Amino acid sequence: MNNTRVVPFRRAFAVILSVFMGLAVSVTAHAEVPPPEHKIKAAFIYNFARFVEWPTAPAGTPIRVGVVGTDRVVSVVREAIDGRLVGDRPVVVEKVTREEDGKNHEVLYVSGNNAAAARRFVSPATGRPVLTITEVDRFLSVGSLVNFFIAEDSVRFAVNADELDKAAIKVSSQMLQFAAIVRADKP
Repeated sequence: MNNTRVVPFRRAFAVILSVFMGLAVSVTAHAEVPPPEHKIKAAFIYNFARFVEWPTAPAGTPIRVGVVGTDRVVSVVREAIDGRLVGDRPVVVEKVTREEDGKNHEVLYVSGNNAAAARRFVSPATGRPVLTITEVDRFLSVGSLVNFFIAEDSVRFAVNADELDKAAIKVSSQMLQFAAIVRADKP
């Protein structure tokens, strides 16, 4: 008689344990995992493209996003935004390895904190209809239009107002309202 009571208890215990284990696995699988920094930056790049007006951009032509960086950075940006549409224009992400090739893109993103390297890639695009984006500490000296930075554990961006005034593109005020607007100190 004792055995008949033990078996149902063990079955009930096993069922309850498996339910709790299932809940634990479910909660762990659905826990919010913060996306990597470059995935967040890729989302920003896509949204920047939505708020920029390029001169004489024929309908349906791709918005070419050039990425200077490691294969991992290029891969993350490509996975996040390649093939998405901005209006009727598809986004195409390409790795840029030669400095002069950046000028042939609508968006040029130079990852990393090497100001000299960033300047070499941004320089050929200066004055052309290219939205240049960097992530260097002293980005005003690089000449890029936009720069990513981290503040309060969040990705933020600043806009170089001096370069924006000379740019061959128009940036919407909707984008600028979320930016830190900076200018070089004038003597």
